[in-house]
Amino acid sequence: MSRRRNQALKGFEWQAQQLPNWPQN
Repeated sequence: MSRRRNQALKGFEWQAQQLPNWPQN
């Protein structure tokens, strides 16, 4: 369970980094 959540968070962070205009707020 934890691993799956960690992977999802990692993917989300990667997507956020890929986006130039990402809402940091």
